[in-house]
Amino acid sequence: MKVRTEAVNGRRVACPTCGSPVAVQAAGNAQSPEFRAAMPQDSDRTVARASRLRPAADSLHKEEFAPSMGGRTSEEREAAMPYDDTFLRNLKSTDDFQSGEHVKVKKRRRQGASGTRDVLTDWDTTLETLPEAELYSDPWTESVPIPEEVIKERTRDFVVSEHREDGNTVRRVKRVRKRRLFTWAQLFFRRLSFGMRVFTIAIVTAIAFGGFAYGVMVFRQHFVPVTFDDVVAESRPGREFITSQDESSAADAVAKFLAAPGTEGKLPLVRLPARVQPLMEDWYRRFPDRAATTGEVRTRSKVVAGGLFFVIVELDVVEPGPEGIKRTRSFAVEETVREDGGRDYKVDWETAVEWRPMSFEEFKQTQPRHNVPFRVKIRGSSYYNHAFADESKWLAAEVYYPYPDRNEFLFHGYLERGTRVFNDLAAWTGSGSNASVIVNVRYPKDAVSRDQVILDSLVHDSWFYTENKPPEPSKESP
Repeated sequence: MKVRTEAVNGRRVACPTCGSPVAVQAAGNAQSPEFRAAMPQDSDRTVARASRLRPAADSLHKEEFAPSMGGRTSEEREAAMPYDDTFLRNLKSTDDFQSGEHVKVKKRRRQGASGTRDVLTDWDTTLETLPEAELYSDPWTESVPIPEEVIKERTRDFVVSEHREDGNTVRRVKRVRKRRLFTWAQLFFRRLSFGMRVFTIAIVTAIAFGGFAYGVMVFRQHFVPVTFDDVVAESRPGREFITSQDESSAADAVAKFLAAPGTEGKLPLVRLPARVQPLMEDWYRRFPDRAATTGEVRTRSKVVAGGLFFVIVELDVVEPGPEGIKRTRSFAVEETVREDGGRDYKVDWETAVEWRPMSFEEFKQTQPRHNVPFRVKIRGSSYYNHAFADESKWLAAEVYYPYPDRNEFLFHGYLERGTRVFNDLAAWTGSGSNASVIVNVRYPKDAVSRDQVILDSLVHDSWFYTENKPPEPSKESP
């Protein structure tokens, strides 16, 4: 066996064929068994090789854990082991080496199963010790570019500041991660079918053109300068809030209305002149009008009815005559806005004179069975008596009028359940309700009390009409 010169010092080396350790002695000791030119017989070599291959008995290798070959004897097992003595046959004699002559040993390539490796390749194995076929079959020995779809983000260094310090250039670098939106869009687009790709492109195109058109429209708008009137209008409070100007303007309109006697003088100062003119002529024919003066304003408020704004003022009115009787009256004044921004104030004539087809006293005396419209207020009640004792058929309500100087109560009104008037007025009879409506009122056929009436139908949901046309005659109930 040919070994390195530095190894011939009594050390043990591995046999190239079986891997067993062999003691290497000096070159002059040619009588050593390992270096004998005359090889032993086949039986001796087989026994010697079997003894070398048998593992030593120590604490880590017990007989009971050794692999078994069934019921064969040791001689049969040794005879069954294959043995290849090709390596020993090709060894050269050591006589030439001992004589000093240089002998060239021809290396032979291993054939068959002898070329396979007995151990697995691990991470500590160097490339020089790997078989050539394994090197060619490994795809990671050379650098391979990462697919584009795997790249999530990229980084880039930016120089924030730079200065010199002690002869060296000191730079402050900021690393910025750049996420590629196009990569994500590309991944999303590749996973769509052809129809979905066309649909997505159409949607994106429509949104792009729509946004572009909207941007052009916005930028083409002309700049509108802010005027003084705009500033005043913005600083002015909302119309639903009453101001001192509204109060004074409404009081002036009422004063002009009371100072102008008759239909001709008051008609230009009232709202809905086409509607109230025939009513005014009939009223002042029965009750001649005279000029009056106003006094101190007691209360003021502002309400919205039917989309219209009304200023409600309650003030003292001094009646004409030598007595100079003074009493408190309430007036509703409509506030309208002109095209130039100014405001007009017109008095509602029907509520100013408390107009009604007949007085409440006359209504109680005659007890009509047909409908009579009245401006009243209603609220919930629990009074059920006489013909209206059945609560399952009737809903009780209290009917009153807001007189400032005398009793407000008028009637106990009843709504028949399941009728249209019940659907119209039932919601306004709840607790805390104080509805101002115009309703048709009549007495039942078998009336027992003058204070119990039937609320037959809803005429208007507020005290103020909105249509400027003559009133329709009241229709009697069949």
